[in-house]
Amino acid sequence: MSDPVDTLTDDAATAPPRLPTNSWGAAVVHLAAGVSTILSKGERREIQTMRWDRWDTGLVWKCLHHFVFPHQPELNLNRDQVDANEQRWAALIIAMSWCPHSHSQGALRFGSALGRSQYQEPRFIALTRCEGHDLALYDRFIHATRYLGQRDTPLDWRNASLVLFTIDQEKRERLRRDLARDYYREQHLGR
Repeated sequence: MSDPVDTLTDDAATAPPRLPTNSWGAAVVHLAAGVSTILSKGERREIQTMRWDRWDTGLVWKCLHHFVFPHQPELNLNRDQVDANEQRWAALIIAMSWCPHSHSQGALRFGSALGRSQYQEPRFIALTRCEGHDLALYDRFIHATRYLGQRDTPLDWRNASLVLFTIDQEKRERLRRDLARDYYREQHLGR
């Protein structure tokens, strides 16, 4: 069986890299590559005008079906879980449209990127205090990635997307510590 076609267009030069596994991480990397290299500036601008709670448009669905769903393993989710999962992916697509750096060597972990770019500490703390089901999380996450995009800060999207997709309390607490450790390390090194 051959690999699925990786582009929305026929231009093979802009195709994101082929990823060998069906996994959440592969879907994130493939989505980042697609948003940064395949979507036009106009399409990214259209996504940027959306809100995470009103994302149900053709362009987002096209991104989900082309870049995400082929790489996600089958999950046994109920309808509410599917809706929440799709909403997280939509928020990630919106965030990527503001900060369209493909996943590449030299990309920074989310906390490090925020620390290096001098993201305001009160905003950082508010972001890390959000729970995985907290709707304010989406706004704060998109704001932070928009800030990074304005400063051309390369971002490791697999690491950044953990902020949206980590729901388990224990794992979320570890994620908070990792974000803080990275953020304050960069703040300290930058002075």
